[in-house]
Amino acid sequence: MDYDWITIYDIASHLRSESDGLFSSSDKRKFEGLTLKQKDALVLVRRLESEYPDGISLKLLAKRLDLSPATVSELVDNLVKQKFLTRERSTVDRRSICIKLEKETSKKCKISEESFSKTFNKLLAELAENEKEIFLASLSKIQQKIKQSQENRNNDNDQK
Repeated sequence: MDYDWITIYDIASHLRSESDGLFSSSDKRKFEGLTLKQKDALVLVRRLESEYPDGISLKLLAKRLDLSPATVSELVDNLVKQKFLTRERSTVDRRSICIKLEKETSKKCKISEESFSKTFNKLLAELAENEKEIFLASLSKIQQKIKQSQENRNNDNDQK
């Protein structure tokens, strides 16, 4: 069976545009100018904020993004210059640098996430309970396969 990737893309695009609607046009332009990897880095730092309240190390960020530390360092430098991220000395290990979201970026990400969630939940409300369960279980399986694939790729890179 050939799956319709356009449908998945359209759904993701709709959810993104709904959450983008909360931002001013200058904020939208600022975020639109980012590369996919830069956006991935911002999302990852945001997702890890609660686990690493002092910030995330460059090494961990590189590993999670599946990029070299040198590439991630340059990516982070650009995001710091654009005032999306900060680099600070670790309070635990003064030799280490911690990467965090700028306060304003963190606020905007939170607003966007809440809007995204609200829109997604509105769409789910249109489904019958059993359809929701099947849909969410399917998404969970796909997410697990993606994580497994990423872990396998990281393990292969570690062995090289």
